[in-house]
Amino acid sequence: MSVFPKISFLLGAFLTLFIFLTKNNIGKNKCVRYSLGAVTFIYSLLSLDTFTTANKHQLPLFVWFLSYLLFPLIGFLFYKFSLCLCLNQKCPKEGRWIFALVLFSIIKTLFFFYSVPQIDRIAGINHSRFLIYFEIEFMLSCLFNLYFFYKSSLLFRKDNLVIDLSNKSEIHFNWIQVLLKANILLILAILLEVVLAWFNYELIPKLFKIEPIFYTLFFFVLVYSLMYFPVFALTGDYSDLNTTEKYKHSSLNNSSELFQKIDELVVSEKLYLSQKLKLNTISERLNCPLPYVSQAINENKKMSFTDYINTYRIEEAKKKLLVEKPDTIFAIAIDVGFNSKAAFYYAFKKLTSSTPTQFRKEHIS
Repeated sequence: MSVFPKISFLLGAFLTLFIFLTKNNIGKNKCVRYSLGAVTFIYSLLSLDTFTTANKHQLPLFVWFLSYLLFPLIGFLFYKFSLCLCLNQKCPKEGRWIFALVLFSIIKTLFFFYSVPQIDRIAGINHSRFLIYFEIEFMLSCLFNLYFFYKSSLLFRKDNLVIDLSNKSEIHFNWIQVLLKANILLILAILLEVVLAWFNYELIPKLFKIEPIFYTLFFFVLVYSLMYFPVFALTGDYSDLNTTEKYKHSSLNNSSELFQKIDELVVSEKLYLSQKLKLNTISERLNCPLPYVSQAINENKKMSFTDYINTYRIEEAKKKLLVEKPDTIFAIAIDVGFNSKAAFYYAFKKLTSSTPTQFRKEHIS
């Protein structure tokens, strides 16, 4: 069992560097890489911290503090990763949640520096009068994380994909689901540890020795997930297409001519109003390879397929927002082709720099 903590930390450190530096497996969007890399980094710190605590070694105080402070951010960072990947956002803002997490972090920091001088770190917190407060804080942190994993699960749905998946791609897409479930199971395992420690604090050293095994298993799941990430299916951006597929269909000479055909089809038949519109739809209608369609849009509009379609949807939404008695925001979102109110808000804010409500107020008054 003693080998697991070493494997866990080394594997986590390697994966963190790999995710921060690679573009091939998870696309060009920096927000995607940095968010997922930060999640992996925090898990690595937690693995190191639990192992050293269980074996009564003293880490530098700042390492202990970092793992303690960053733990409740795992779910939020994974949600950021999901948003950036599924909605093709650079770095979407979540003001109220950032405020809540900052406030929670300030309270944690004050408690940490108040309690630590009074804790014998060699003996461990299980012999400290502050144990119950640490346990309550850890439970709250786990609940924070689980909530954001739930929000992420709403994004990783097939109706958010921009292409219809082949059997092979279907397997690849399932790895994202596996990664999400691995995160949830890991946090639930940590929550179970806290609950068990609540009833019997003498279990803490044993639980700390077992915990790195969970991190090791999670990192192995992450390795497989990174190997099969179907980024293109989520972004529709030609630059995120698998390199082999790019070269397989690399003979497109006149992308502007093809884009004209794409644009005429999308506008004349108002395809953008369909929630079921995929890259495959246009590819099949024009009898043109799917990568060509993506490439033509990316090169001529300098945006992904999703953003290209959303520009027309938002223009339709603007008209509906400016009528005397407009429908609800949700009804308008569905009418113009979005499958959720949240996706409509993100797209509207991204393309107009204002919310639908703000847009209406500015143009009606």
